[in-house]
Amino acid sequence: MVELTSFMKGKIVCLDLKSETKADMFEEMSDLISHSEFVPDRREFLDALKEREAVMVTSLGDGVGIPHARCDSIQQLVIAVGISRKGIDFGAKDDPAVRIVFMFGIPTQETKLYIQVLAKISRFARKKENRERLLSARSADEIFAAFEEFDANS
Repeated sequence: MVELTSFMKGKIVCLDLKSETKADMFEEMSDLISHSEFVPDRREFLDALKEREAVMVTSLGDGVGIPHARCDSIQQLVIAVGISRKGIDFGAKDDPAVRIVFMFGIPTQETKLYIQVLAKISRFARKKENRERLLSARSADEIFAAFEEFDANS
């Protein structure tokens, strides 16, 4: 079974996203995630995020967004988490502003893993108590602990 924490090794977390628009959040979080060793080409990743989002909005509902992209330069899947105190409009109909962002990058060839991770993040985000726990977290360690518990129980 896929463990989300195995892709969160860098604990790439922003507890207070400054962005007010989806485009700005893509810039802010792609900057954050590209400082890790896992996303070596920020521009390729950002372009891929925008292309993916143009195909289908990555808002899940309940204030959660999962922008993600597959890139040749990425060697290992990586997940970053961002929390917006104000909320970000993802442009989805009948969906509140996104307050929790799970951004991930994945190697292009990892199709099965891509689907497994997307499904597991979705299961995590569907639970109200998980969303509330992330929104009340005061450190990257608290965010990581929520995922450790979820991984252990799923």
